[in-house]
Amino acid sequence: MASRRDRTFLVGNFKPTEQPALNCFRDLVRTAYAVEVTPRVGGLIELLWGPMFRDLDLHLFMRRRISSSLKFQDTHIGFKATDGSANEEPWVQWSGDTQASPPGMEQMTFFRWLDAEYDVLVHDYSGIPGFPIGEVSVRIVLPSGEGERLFTARGEIGRWWHVCRIQGLSGRIEEINRVSPECPYSVA
Repeated sequence: MASRRDRTFLVGNFKPTEQPALNCFRDLVRTAYAVEVTPRVGGLIELLWGPMFRDLDLHLFMRRRISSSLKFQDTHIGFKATDGSANEEPWVQWSGDTQASPPGMEQMTFFRWLDAEYDVLVHDYSGIPGFPIGEVSVRIVLPSGEGERLFTARGEIGRWWHVCRIQGLSGRIEEINRVSPECPYSVA
């Protein structure tokens, strides 16, 4: 019926292992029942590197669904992208590019977490072929009570280290710890 068309949605691939479909369904239910979720606030991602590297860059790729549609909005924060913002979306602020190193440090500060997936990556801008064990680490500090995680590279060869994925609302961190020659996301 035409009167129900605006309340009817199709969610493809609706299976327990299909996270995008499950996220879409969750968003549709939240919209239908007007469930408000109190946003989590605060947090920090910190990239540290030792004397072997001259220049590493911290990147954050944020993906969130646009209201209840099946479309996504992607945001890239880091070198050659936006610095983010503390006062409006994406509610993440990058400390800027550090080149006066080694040792070096870059940070991203979270002021509010959105219902999004946050992928944390490190780019070896200096061109060293790999991420030696003990030379690079990423520390993630979540809002009070949720704790802190430390990730270290496993010594693989490549220029992009995909550290982890953070679920914005729950704070769940999925360790990925994979090094590749190219960025798994589109970068300018």
